[in-house]
Amino acid sequence: MLAHNREMKIFLESHGLKLMPKRFDTGSMRGTWRLYNLNLKYTPEIQEKLTGLGFTDWDGSSLDRHSSNGDIVSLCVQFKGETS
Repeated sequence: MLAHNREMKIFLESHGLKLMPKRFDTGSMRGTWRLYNLNLKYTPEIQEKLTGLGFTDWDGSSLDRHSSNGDIVSLCVQFKGETS
């Protein structure tokens, strides 16, 4: 796992979120993160927690109930906060 992905995973786990992060460093989604856990349901509580940590939707808008891919946690986000 790349260092920046490992650091983000540790940051998320420290806030009670067991999500797998992957930062896109190339392409049209460069600078965004994919956060996923296919065994976890996307709930308003997860949405609020991510928003509170500094995450926005991939286009910079606020996260909402449609930000994830269906009912599971699988979303592309921007991160404006600090992991350390």
